Amino acid sequence: MGTEIFVSEEITVNFEKKPGPPSSFIWRKRHFNIVKCKFQGRKLDFGKRWWQRHHKDYYIVEDDKGNVFQIYYNRGPRRRYWVLFKILRVVSEEIIAPYI
Repeated sequence: MGTEIFVSEEITVNFEKKPGPPSSFIWRKRHFNIVKCKFQGRKLDFGKRWWQRHHKDYYIVEDDKGNVFQIYYNRGPRRRYWVLFKILRVVSEEIIAPYI
């Protein structure tokens, strides 16, 4: 499959060591082992007042099956959480069954 799949769902992220990129995440009760972090960056939102800002840490990660995901950590002032933003490359078709 060659197109990106927009997901935008909360996930649970695990770390081997902090600070550092995530080592795995859980989405829809499925566990994904991250073997490579292809990109890491931060988007700072200084256009709003401090209590309205939503800084985000973005990662493009690859799992042990070759699937590639874009995830981010919302560093907002109220609640901090992780999101599976997009699936960028699908190797394991079963992960996208709800989207076909």
